[in-house]
Amino acid sequence: MLAYLDRILAINEHVNLTAVRDREDAVVRHILDSLTVLPAWRDLTGRDAPDHFVDLGTGGGFPGAILAAAWPRSRGLLVDGTAKKLRAVEEAAYVAGIANVEVLHARGHEVPRRRPDCREAFGLGIARAVGPTGGLVREIAPLILRGGLFFAMKGPSPDPSELRDAALAAGETGFGVLPPQRARVPGLEERTILPFRRN
Repeated sequence: MLAYLDRILAINEHVNLTAVRDREDAVVRHILDSLTVLPAWRDLTGRDAPDHFVDLGTGGGFPGAILAAAWPRSRGLLVDGTAKKLRAVEEAAYVAGIANVEVLHARGHEVPRRRPDCREAFGLGIARAVGPTGGLVREIAPLILRGGLFFAMKGPSPDPSELRDAALAAGETGFGVLPPQRARVPGLEERTILPFRRN
């Protein structure tokens, strides 16, 4: 994980991947924050790891590349609409020896058309600080297998109007809304994961 982060920070000197430039701060904001997915997944499923996961809007590979390092038997698809970010993610994953990820240059709603094999293929979908939760639920719904989960990673207090729209989107797309999962990361404000389960 640290080897991955170090390569991303090196690339970040030339390509804008993250506003966090200090390594110690990046460990907290990118690695530790990404790892909050692990206990949430375990608490909701009783399983150590999903077989396949998708990270929508992966940016610099957070949380997707970090989860792949933590779950070496899982396969991760890291999706982003910016090709230069994905090239950096591929390079950093190669340098760090994270071999169980692949990247896809696409917007979330384009994935089922671009990769038909991704329909209902993932036990877990994640989106971290990408956009409004309702829109993300609608985008990721075709990719999640029945019984699978979607995690929207948020800050301490998601806006009530966003939560209402997310519940509406969940009803439209066959997801159930699960209780929010709270996490404390040293050096960060409380984190919230909004989980949804595909019916």
